[in-house]
Amino acid sequence: MLRLCVLSLGLVACGPDVLEPREPTPGVPHFKVATYNVFSEMEGDEPTLATIGATGADVICLQEVTPGWRELIVARYSDQYPYMLFKEHTGASGLGVISRYPLAGGDHLFFRQWHPAWQVSAETPAGWLQLLVIHLRAKFDLRGYDNVLVSYTNWGTDHVLETQSFVQSGIEDAPTVILGDFNEGPEDDAVEYLESIGYDNALPLYHPGQYTWRHASLGDQADDAIDHVLFNHYMAPLNAFVLVKGNSDHIPVVAHLEANGTWPALGHAASDSQALGGD
Repeated sequence: MLRLCVLSLGLVACGPDVLEPREPTPGVPHFKVATYNVFSEMEGDEPTLATIGATGADVICLQEVTPGWRELIVARYSDQYPYMLFKEHTGASGLGVISRYPLAGGDHLFFRQWHPAWQVSAETPAGWLQLLVIHLRAKFDLRGYDNVLVSYTNWGTDHVLETQSFVQSGIEDAPTVILGDFNEGPEDDAVEYLESIGYDNALPLYHPGQYTWRHASLGDQADDAIDHVLFNHYMAPLNAFVLVKGNSDHIPVVAHLEANGTWPALGHAASDSQALGGD
């Protein structure tokens, strides 16, 4: 990767080049994908509901989708996004995908007792795209641990184990986007693992350091970049950005991607597609 080096006070500081957004290559299929944790405790919040559609993405992957959120999303967006799939689970573990393109639901993946992941495919203008929607465990999740300190000490290793399990559970060598609430930053363990096997993290290419999570704390607001959209070599990036709207503690991350070469077929037929909330 090219590096930009600045000489300052006799020291050389190097960092990755920041990309400029660009228009799609003429004649090449392109699309936008987004991830957004709507926050289960904000169920029914109007600004958060409106933010889903404000992303303008063609495929939107959602975390912490409760039955109440599902009902509201279907009522608001069934015309704009005629293809919807939801996978409900306990607490904050519900997932959803809404799309302008036909969808095919895949495996619901579990690792230990933490949030599950979900494989879904979308029939984009470039062909079938694999999506792996994930919600890695929180740093202070006590499920499986006796105390908060041990949970925090092990979160990095756990994130890699979770991610490895999800990726190895049927992800083909095909156009793939892995996205969701990682509960870790862009330089932490699970993201680094995915980068080591050939994925690029979209948002830091354009806005390094941009936060995707905010939380009011005493005298200040804490923020962090814990939501990510990673893509493999079958795609080239055009842009990536966040939308600082809504009242969820997370904000959406949107990536604009175009096909890089001709995509291999994934074997999905049109009859696999499901619309409006099938499991």
